[in-house]
Amino acid sequence: MESNALLNSLDGSNNLETVDDYIDLTSNTNIFDISDLGNLTTVGSFFIGHTQLINLNGLSNLTTIRRLEIQNNTQLSGLLSLSTIL
Repeated sequence: MESNALLNSLDGSNNLETVDDYIDLTSNTNIFDISDLGNLTTVGSFFIGHTQLINLNGLSNLTTIRRLEIQNNTQLSGLLSLSTIL
């Protein structure tokens, strides 16, 4: 999903619970909300960079992750939603 200027929603991903490999939302400048990932509990790696996200509320059920990279998200106000893995 990296660098997809036409992607503006994660609709349909609300059934995801486990992603063995990775999710890459880097340079998806029209993504403002990832709450559809609310059922995600396990992911190998997650990359979030250069987005318009203001929070990470869709990741509040995440319990297992090997690698997490969050960079250059100027609107992001905090990491409270990641308390289950921090």
